[in-house]
Amino acid sequence: MDDLIERGSSGEARADAQAEHPEAFTTMQVSMTRAGETAGALDEVMNSLASFAERDLELREKLRSASLYPLMIVGFGVVSIFVIMIFILPRIMVVVSETGSDLPLPTRMLMGMADWARSPAGIIAGLGVVAAAGFWWYWKSTPEGALAMDRIKLKLPFIGPAIRRVAVSRFARTLGTLAAANIPIVESMRIVRDTLGNEVLAREIDRAADGIVRGSAIADELRDTGQFPSLLIQVIAMGERTGRLDELLMDTADSYDKETNAALERVMTVVPVLIILVLALFVAFILAATLLPIMNIDMGGP
Repeated sequence: MDDLIERGSSGEARADAQAEHPEAFTTMQVSMTRAGETAGALDEVMNSLASFAERDLELREKLRSASLYPLMIVGFGVVSIFVIMIFILPRIMVVVSETGSDLPLPTRMLMGMADWARSPAGIIAGLGVVAAAGFWWYWKSTPEGALAMDRIKLKLPFIGPAIRRVAVSRFARTLGTLAAANIPIVESMRIVRDTLGNEVLAREIDRAADGIVRGSAIADELRDTGQFPSLLIQVIAMGERTGRLDELLMDTADSYDKETNAALERVMTVVPVLIILVLALFVAFILAATLLPIMNIDMGGP
């Protein structure tokens, strides 16, 4: 902030000063600031940026909430199952095995799994899983890995449609904000691609921008990608014909924000339930395998 004040006091343009701090200011913010300074409408541009930042922060918080809850459930479930199988189950089985009773099939299966997990082969397999997870973590940070993961995300049930709606909402709001600031459409498309959060869709935007440079209409290029909803394409086509692209895109963004909220609520409702169901089935199997021999002992069974 001190550097910005110093640069501003020396007469340097605010956009140029912001460009020197990419860690704090995005390409979109710098471009819009430069357009506002050129057009003498910096106050209007700042208001638009503030409104955009507020909406984007709200959306990011909802995305974070939607992903955090399922991860917490999975983490808690995995840790609980690990503790039961490695520490609690062996102690119970020692008591049960001393009675000499035949163990039920679920109990024998679970004991075999627990013994294997503590064996050298199980330890090696666990280390292999950790190594594979580390390789996957590295791979998904590469351009090829990020592209493949983003392609998979779009195809996931429940999650894929929600990701697409989030991207479309960001696309409409960002492009509308840039259009209102009179940023050239090709430059706007280059800026928009970095706000989508999905490399597959971002590359389609790059192809569309190349087509616009050759003289094609925005709506036609987006339609050819097959990745964007028909409603958005119709709105853009109408905005191009009427010269009201910014207004129509902002209205469309508001509509998609509502759909995005509904989609995220569905994800937050359905995905945790499915995860809990899978974990509950596994825990039920563990409990049955643990309790059946104890019940046989109490009933005097063989």
